[in-house]
Amino acid sequence: ADDATPTQAVSPHGCGQLGDHQRAAPRIDKQLRQGGLAADRLVTATERVHIRAALGRVLARDVSSPLAVPGHDNSAMDGYAVRFADLTPGRETTLARIGESFAGKPSGAKVGAGQCVRIFTGAVMPQGADTVVMQEHVRLDGARVLIEAGHHAGQNVRPVGEDIRRGEVVLRAGRRL
Repeated sequence: ADDATPTQAVSPHGCGQLGDHQRAAPRIDKQLRQGGLAADRLVTATERVHIRAALGRVLARDVSSPLAVPGHDNSAMDGYAVRFADLTPGRETTLARIGESFAGKPSGAKVGAGQCVRIFTGAVMPQGADTVVMQEHVRLDGARVLIEAGHHAGQNVRPVGEDIRRGEVVLRAGRRL
């Protein structure tokens, strides 16, 4: 349209022209149809701006995450971090409590055979543990933890990258910020 107002796109990778109009036109048309670009504004150039200045602008390039979220295997529940191999199928299992792991303050303990660590939601999984048993499924007897039967490997563990994998595209080009 002749009365279209030019706009600029934000590039997370630096300044530069959008590129050859013949190559860009199909992508812009698709973005217009999907609501990524306003129909009355054309992208004429790109520039790199501070995040605070990006509001209302159109993203020129995909943005990929430089890190995984979560960054470590962590507990999805309050409970006990255990080695699944230590749990006796169909029977209660007794393990020795060797430490605690809090969100923001990992225990540093290595869980060996017959051991467990008290763990809280969001805490990094201790080395050696692969499963979290909810606190509602245990009984305590001093430093001994009695775990009821019926658990499965990896339960209540949020693996590294479960929400966002490192390198995953988190914002697509053409998105209005």
